[in-house]
Amino acid sequence: MAKARKWQLLRTRTVWLLLLPLVASFVLFFHATGRMGPGGSGGSAGTLFGQNVPWDVFKTQQDWVFFKLSNRLQGFPPDTLRTLVKEQTWRELLLLHEAKRRRLRVSDRELATFIQQMPALQEKGRFRSDYYHAFLQSKRLTANSFEGLIRNDLLMDKLLDSVKRSVTITDEDVKAAYRETHEQLAAALLVFPPDRYMTDAAAAVTDQAVRAEYEAHPELVTIPAQIRFDYIGASREELASREQPSQDVVKTFYDDHPEAFAAPDGKPTPFEDAKAQVRRRVVESAVRKRLTSLALDLDEDLRAKRAFEAIATTRGVLIRSVGSLPAHGEGPSGNLPQELLKAVRKVKEGQLSDVVETDQGVWVTRLTQRIPEQLPPFETVRATIRDRLMKERARQMARQAAETLRIQLKDRQLFGVGFAEALTALKAQPASSVTLTRADPIAELGEAPLVNRAAFEAPLAGLTDVLETPRGFVLVHPEHRIEPDWTDFDKIKAKFREETLTKKHTAALEQWLKDLEAQAKIEQRKD
Repeated sequence: MAKARKWQLLRTRTVWLLLLPLVASFVLFFHATGRMGPGGSGGSAGTLFGQNVPWDVFKTQQDWVFFKLSNRLQGFPPDTLRTLVKEQTWRELLLLHEAKRRRLRVSDRELATFIQQMPALQEKGRFRSDYYHAFLQSKRLTANSFEGLIRNDLLMDKLLDSVKRSVTITDEDVKAAYRETHEQLAAALLVFPPDRYMTDAAAAVTDQAVRAEYEAHPELVTIPAQIRFDYIGASREELASREQPSQDVVKTFYDDHPEAFAAPDGKPTPFEDAKAQVRRRVVESAVRKRLTSLALDLDEDLRAKRAFEAIATTRGVLIRSVGSLPAHGEGPSGNLPQELLKAVRKVKEGQLSDVVETDQGVWVTRLTQRIPEQLPPFETVRATIRDRLMKERARQMARQAAETLRIQLKDRQLFGVGFAEALTALKAQPASSVTLTRADPIAELGEAPLVNRAAFEAPLAGLTDVLETPRGFVLVHPEHRIEPDWTDFDKIKAKFREETLTKKHTAALEQWLKDLEAQAKIEQRKD
């Protein structure tokens, strides 16, 4: 769940805008490993403002984006990481295009000053050219390519700063933002949970209705096509658990790669302090080699058309069986990589897949059975269909009850009848008294941002529309606003002003980037 929330957060433009400033990028940069790739050659990666973007240009920027962000995105599935990096690459190319269109410039002096002020290239606050050249050598970068990429990042920073400078904020804006954040709303709350109508819903769902649903919508109960398969190979996790490098091996690795364990100020980290990190690197290196070797061995076995069982015996790996899993689409994976499922779904019954290599491991699969989709007998699924129809009917009844009461309350309001008096006259359920904020959970409902927003937007003494929430349908009658406590406002005014300005900057950047992307009409080549 934590990883899913993290992914949803990163998908927003706002977070990508926060990833762009150089401070974050270079903290990541000096902890990244690997090297910049040489890029592809020839062809077009797509179009920007109707102009072709050469593949070489795209690939260079993509490698740089990955280089800057890969540490922050560790743990993401490979497909997700590739998608995020690709999106950010196009965004940076768009920003560079706009910066150059505006004729923004980064002088040689600005570039040199920035590089000289990087903490990792300094000793006691002074720039060390030998640190710089050692760094370039360790990352296999030329000075020209590195400085060119940094110059582009500085250009993007200048562009974003120019957008931010267009945003201003007054004392009245700060007060208004504080009031909006801290004010409360006293209201009456009416909730119509579907469970309240389950008895009536059960009476309305007849056996004839259940059978009619079965015949009209067999796809709702059809069991999708399934597959069963075997697989052999090894995961990165299981190989890592077997690695037990000796103290001598760990120390030798440390001695051979001192720059990999340097502190931010460039000084070497003592072995005892870095030992755990060094050991992880040793294990990672050994596992990487073993996975590469296994992939080559399995590929050789497939080319030689060896039997599945013979491969398992020769390579000393267990045959694991899986079934049943959906034969199509993403579907549940049973904790297996989606790449492995994609591979086995493509082969015919009894056939072996190609070698499947992912960040998680290396495998070969054999499809043992394809089970076609099937419609269960009516009696088998009668209870399931009846339960679904009852819940749907109860939800419809809850919505209808809420909409009917709203109409009745609005009619009486027109004749000057108060809300509480109207509820009594209609013999309706009593309302709950609640105090709402714009963001906090609501008693009886929990997290319901739609309700918070609608309640504050509705006029006082009015009535919201019928609002749908996971716990039922809701009506809110706003009664009066409660002013925030201004006692400590002067003490936090400066900090709150800064927070408010940051939010306005983010909103302005997000809207500006959205408009710029619309103008650019980016078209990406799918291949």
